[in-house]
Amino acid sequence: MYGMKKILYTVAKKEDGSLIEANEALKGDNYFCCVCNQKLTLRKSEKRIRRPHFAHKVLTNNCTPETALHFAFKNILYKKIESFIAKDLSLNMKWECNSCYKEHNSNMLKNIKKVKLEYNLGSCRPDIALLDANGNVIIVIEVVVSHYPEEKVLEFFKKNNIILIRFDLKGDEDLDIIRDEILKPSFIDFCFNPKCKICDNFMQDKKIIIMEGPCRECNSKIKVASIEEGEITKVFGSDGPEGFSSENIEFARSKGAFIDKRYTGYYSAKGHPLFVNICKKCNSFVFPQSIFTDYISASDCKREEYIVGYYCEECIRIENIRKNKEDKERNI
Repeated sequence: MYGMKKILYTVAKKEDGSLIEANEALKGDNYFCCVCNQKLTLRKSEKRIRRPHFAHKVLTNNCTPETALHFAFKNILYKKIESFIAKDLSLNMKWECNSCYKEHNSNMLKNIKKVKLEYNLGSCRPDIALLDANGNVIIVIEVVVSHYPEEKVLEFFKKNNIILIRFDLKGDEDLDIIRDEILKPSFIDFCFNPKCKICDNFMQDKKIIIMEGPCRECNSKIKVASIEEGEITKVFGSDGPEGFSSENIEFARSKGAFIDKRYTGYYSAKGHPLFVNICKKCNSFVFPQSIFTDYISASDCKREEYIVGYYCEECIRIENIRKNKEDKERNI
């Protein structure tokens, strides 16, 4: 993996088979490799030149520090989850959502009654599986050190509505992640936003943006409104079915934007007036293209955001491809 650090063997097995980290190990005791079961030597000094770790007396060909890190993280996390379930405790997570780009917080163990290590799902064996009271797999956890799950495995999780949680490790120091009161996975394939009824992907927030800035005609302060959909920004005055709804308009008005219909020449569809932002003082209106150049891009404009609904980025992408294809066919 990109950015991989030097990985040390910092976890070993004790004689009873339980795992121990090097900083807790004592010299003179016997320790064995998690992967190859060969005897290890504890390297630990008061000078702290290198962090405590274990070393093989004889290193086998198939034993790597990456494999040992994967084994240690998976098993230590499994034991923690098992303990929390037994005590009926919450295990909270925090992650940045890839769908709505918001930070989410959630209890990983909500409705979870069992945890399994390398549970056989037929098509795959995830590192950790979390099951509900009926034995259904609700969540799987994959620990990634050098290899990500295959695409067919990801499709299996998605098809069966199984939430994927992924921890991407760069070094043995990432074992500290498990000790955190709030776990911070690298990726979670879950969003609190609703799913699209057409393509079943998580939808993104549709926001109304209210910006306060100077009128370009009389320089008095005015509030203008636009709708932001991810990287796609649709402004008042937009033509076609992707324009604002009457509810959007009333909401923007309630926040101080003055919106009314005007003939905007080139921007008016088939000669019909369009809704635009208007300056109350001089009665001039803001062209759709000016929303971005004069307000959204301006650093000195005050900005307020309000979530007014959701949109599906995937459906918009597919629709744009269809429209572009139709346009090309008309021009042939």
